[in-house]
Amino acid sequence: MRLGIGWYTPATYSALREVADDGSTLPDTFEAWQNQSQKLLFTLRGEGIDPEQVFVNIAELVAWCKQHGLPCTGESRAKFVSEKVSLSPPTGRIQL
Repeated sequence: MRLGIGWYTPATYSALREVADDGSTLPDTFEAWQNQSQKLLFTLRGEGIDPEQVFVNIAELVAWCKQHGLPCTGESRAKFVSEKVSLSPPTGRIQL
């Protein structure tokens, strides 16, 4: 089973915080998010799990959430990323 982790650039992370229904619960800065995410990657890889980084297009994420009648929350983002991973060939990084 493949595991994907949503990945952002400084610009897309800023946009995510603006549109996410749970944006106030996300780390305040891209650097804080990146640090937290890098620790997660390290932990998972230490457990023998090699997650794929999925670079998220915010407009596509928002449209997907609307299409599925979901708020833009961590749970919805995880479902979006999971769907993208399942529809893409394994590469280690998925550009959306």
